[in-house]
Amino acid sequence: MMPIVFVNWFRKAFRRSPNGHFGDEPFIIEPGDKIGVVLMSIGGAEHSEDVEAALSRRLLTSRTRGLPLPALLRSQLVRFAARRRAKTIRTGYEQIGGTCPQSRRTREQATALQKRLNAQFREARPATFRTYTTTLSASDCLRRTRDEVLRDAIDKVVLLPLYPQYSHSTTGALLDAWRAIEVAERSTKPLPSNLVSDFAEHPHYVRAISERIDEALQRFPQHIRGDVPLVFAAPARPHRYHVKKLDPFDGQFHATVRSVMDFRGPSEEKRPFHIALRRKHGGRKLLVPSLDDTLERLIEDGQSSVLIVPAAEVSDRVETVHGLDIVLRDKASALGFDQMEVTEGLNSHTLFIDALAESVMLKLRSVATDPVVRPLIIGDQSVGVDVLLAAERKSDLNQSKAA
Repeated sequence: MMPIVFVNWFRKAFRRSPNGHFGDEPFIIEPGDKIGVVLMSIGGAEHSEDVEAALSRRLLTSRTRGLPLPALLRSQLVRFAARRRAKTIRTGYEQIGGTCPQSRRTREQATALQKRLNAQFREARPATFRTYTTTLSASDCLRRTRDEVLRDAIDKVVLLPLYPQYSHSTTGALLDAWRAIEVAERSTKPLPSNLVSDFAEHPHYVRAISERIDEALQRFPQHIRGDVPLVFAAPARPHRYHVKKLDPFDGQFHATVRSVMDFRGPSEEKRPFHIALRRKHGGRKLLVPSLDDTLERLIEDGQSSVLIVPAAEVSDRVETVHGLDIVLRDKASALGFDQMEVTEGLNSHTLFIDALAESVMLKLRSVATDPVVRPLIIGDQSVGVDVLLAAERKSDLNQSKAA
């Protein structure tokens, strides 16, 4: 079964996405090239005292917050909203020790990925790899990362957003911010840049999620282990946002869940599983039931145990360690569940690092015949981030006209 899964995924990786978000060709690399891999995330405050400032930056740069207001008034409104919301978020930080584990986990992932790329692929593609980490919510972090890349004399860059499923509000926002820095520095020659837009159905990513599920199931008593329902949880996006912006996130998340359950095979056919969204703020209309509604329905159906699988997250973070493992656990107990568990983040799981490494390598092609992957190349020109964005927007426009 696994060889077929790999063949299907590689075939899809080399054709343009039906959602139209980039469709770029792999780099052709020369012997001695230095390849920079930038692990990107929206991020958040590492410590509780930084929550308000990080939240303000995130709201000001978010593509979902395009308020038609003068810059000064918009800035004041954002700071007011951040100040109010920060009070609740700080409580979460305090309950998990005052520090968010995401930054540390991302650095560990970057270290493991750099080691993996240099050890496994250096002979196949004669290049040296160096990884970097950057976030949108940390002050001037993207600019500092790009400056570091330039100081290291990197020849080509692969942007690697740590979001398995593409969304305009995450991967798209990061790409916009990276391009804005390039535009602001016209005197600097644009770095040849390529993008891993998603890895929602990568076989190693799918298998890593499945292994985390198996690990978490061991916490349940053996006599009920085979019947524990799975709830795949993802951050909520409002229905209107999905429709108007043609955001591919929901479809890709469903594809991830389907791939995980298909991988788990016939032995899991009787296990119930559900997809639910974590509602963040307000009473928005959702495409699928919220996590709270799903738990209520499971109780009504007579279930007393449940396993939550945050398959859209690739590392432990406040939203999972506190939002799921503490807040949601209390809600589940109040509803009447005997046991609720949450799968551990992928973090530096070997299979997940393999998925990242292979996703990066699909964006590169050596001059000689490639012994690992032979992608279809149309031309040999590297493209900048502005070209990638133009391709995305043109495709979105075409889809809007077709709709």
